Amino acid sequence: LTTIDVYSPFTPPGLSGTQADQRVNDKNTLAPFSTVSIQSLNGGAFAVLVQLDNDARGELINLSGFVKTVGARARYTFTGGSEAATLAIRNLLFRPTENRLSGSATETAVFEISLVDGGTTNGPDASTTVIISPVNDRPIIQGVPPLIRITDNETTRPFRTVGISDIDERGTQAVHVVITLDNA
Repeated sequence: LTTIDVYSPFTPPGLSGTQADQRVNDKNTLAPFSTVSIQSLNGGAFAVLVQLDNDARGELINLSGFVKTVGARARYTFTGGSEAATLAIRNLLFRPTENRLSGSATETAVFEISLVDGGTTNGPDASTTVIISPVNDRPIIQGVPPLIRITDNETTRPFRTVGISDIDERGTQAVHVVITLDNA
């Protein structure tokens, strides 16, 4: 009796080096895949797909060969071999959406990575996460008039041209204003 085992030498691509709970504020960028390695033993080209769980949280920049496709959720796609895919994904930068979060609130962006080789999809792997924290920007005061002189029998509206704004929380953050009069 002779037994012959038939198997496919095909091995789907693999992914390693993902990191969870990386931190960035909304004024900076971060390379969330800087330690990721992508391996394929088949030697041919395959696709790497990256998606953010919610596009309102930010976007990937410095695409390094990735192509962005806009849809319900943006998809970033790279096609190539293991070494090129590893280099390309390590160069991606995440830029959070500025002034979206309130006060001390944070939110976590989850990235999904899928590897597609032929008809086989490996993933999505959702172990790459980034915790985003807001930076409290200073309010902006504009239109302050020059020195206004009036007598003790006159009145005026000294702040009629003054505008105060704060870009945090998309302009909805409350601003506390204090006016102090001197004795002069």
